[in-house]
Amino acid sequence: WRSDAPAQNAHCTRPHLPGASLVKTLLPAPGDCIVLKPRHSVFFGTPLAALRDEREVATHIISGISAESCVWMTACDAHTRGFDLVIPTDTMAATTAKRLRLSLTGLRDVLGARVPKTAASIRFSGKSRVA
Repeated sequence: WRSDAPAQNAHCTRPHLPGASLVKTLLPAPGDCIVLKPRHSVFFGTPLAALRDEREVATHIISGISAESCVWMTACDAHTRGFDLVIPTDTMAATTAKRLRLSLTGLRDVLGARVPKTAASIRFSGKSRVA
């Protein structure tokens, strides 16, 4: 892990790596803010809260590899800060299907997150401010 986003992007998109083509589709657009997280929650040790305040973001769309760890911790921190949460089911994974179902239930029932089946179902208005 390095706190150098361009180097991380270059490393992860090397042609011989499995998944490089997928990573290329996820690369940030010019002008996008990149926040690399050192721990489970993206709020821990990062400038995300300050960026959110500066940009007046009210809704966080969360995705990640570990539904029961990193996604959960980030969602809890966002919920504590009063953000609306959207966490598409098809943008995360868990160690087992059962743990994914339990995490989704908790995200929805405990934290009040919207948990659509697909990220493609998310629609933005021209004035939306999301992170």
